[in-house]
Amino acid sequence: MFEEKGTSQANTKQAISDSRHLAEAALARASGYITSDRRLLDARESLLELVGIDIASLDEFVELLHAEDVSFERGQLQGTQCESRTAAVDEVRAYLAAQAVSGRLVDLLLPTRSTVGQIRARAALENAEIVGIGLYLAPHTLDAAAKMLVHVRSDHVLCETFAEHLLDELIREASHAGPVTIELRRIAGQTAVNQAAKLRGFLPASDPDILIKVALGRPLTPTSWSSLARQMRRRTGLSLPDVPPHGADSVKIQAPDGTFLVVKMPALEAALGPTIIAWSDRSAVIVPIAKAFADDLLGTADQFALFGRPSAAFLGLRTYFNSPRTSYLMRPGSPILFYESKRTGGRAAVVAAARIVDTTVVPKEQVPSEFLKRAVVEDLDPLTTSNDILVTSFDNLLRFPNLVKLEALREIGAIGSANLQTTTALPSTLLAKILDLGWSSD
Repeated sequence: MFEEKGTSQANTKQAISDSRHLAEAALARASGYITSDRRLLDARESLLELVGIDIASLDEFVELLHAEDVSFERGQLQGTQCESRTAAVDEVRAYLAAQAVSGRLVDLLLPTRSTVGQIRARAALENAEIVGIGLYLAPHTLDAAAKMLVHVRSDHVLCETFAEHLLDELIREASHAGPVTIELRRIAGQTAVNQAAKLRGFLPASDPDILIKVALGRPLTPTSWSSLARQMRRRTGLSLPDVPPHGADSVKIQAPDGTFLVVKMPALEAALGPTIIAWSDRSAVIVPIAKAFADDLLGTADQFALFGRPSAAFLGLRTYFNSPRTSYLMRPGSPILFYESKRTGGRAAVVAAARIVDTTVVPKEQVPSEFLKRAVVEDLDPLTTSNDILVTSFDNLLRFPNLVKLEALREIGAIGSANLQTTTALPSTLLAKILDLGWSSD
């Protein structure tokens, strides 16, 4: 790496020492080699191919470490005696035993003395009785898989709601620190859980009792692509190209088993969810939302909900209503960014992003109950003077850790002619900039 490129370091004591250390790491079958040497870092791809050693900087290594625990909000479902909260291990064990879940499986996932700090459990309850649980065991090494189990009582009227909610919360927890492989235990009779898992990109594994997926948990943009691709390879074994494809609607990836696949970008996004991928020529929209609606629909409030949250807040697929005049902008498959409007008491900032699943125009008086269940608006009349309403279903919700304020949006030219008071078209370059600002570590 030094001599063939004719660098001044060739044949120096430092270069020979680095080469010896790399050889020792390769012979020891190490996964990686941490260094600050720019020459080695620049040659990382060649070295990975040559000797199978992944070269990383100290900053990159720190990024791979587990972040702080995600705090789970105690969620009360409005108008019911149902709630979700953190559960104690003894509660989980008692529930699973009562539901006749295999004792072997319980022993496999519930903590031992060495794993007690890695376990996370959440319960869904009605009248203080547990009717569903979600269990998450964090990876014990950087490249190990997270273990997950979700079980809901199939006879409960809200079993599908709880299945979606518990899965989404645990996936969010698992991917909080970055890309992760998740192994979900498949339990006979858990139809609601298995269907919800399939919609979230879980696929059958070689073990028939396991469903598996890779979760990214953050946006993928041209700026973050190289860094996240390396993280993904190191954590999950799934390899993306070193640089994002330009002008292509598909990408060649390498699966952990070594096989190569060509995947359409929308399919890649669905498989790695929750994520939003800003590929070239992918346009988006920014839509205004009142603060009160954003708090309930998106879960972006600074404070916990005092009087509970609507059913939409417990579901993965949610509904946004606006004027049918904007239907030509709200295209299925496009990203949708939510701008909390200042004139409704909001923070004048983009607070979240998601993916449009479907749109349809219906008369206000004939909005199906399924759409209303996944929304937080009861009175549709103030939203538009038209007799019709545009119903937009969205999923893959990502809440921004950093608010993208109006000043920043104005600086990059993303406010449109109406100052974000109505649906605003967003070209791919601006989509990427906003996603980067929302996830910036600065």
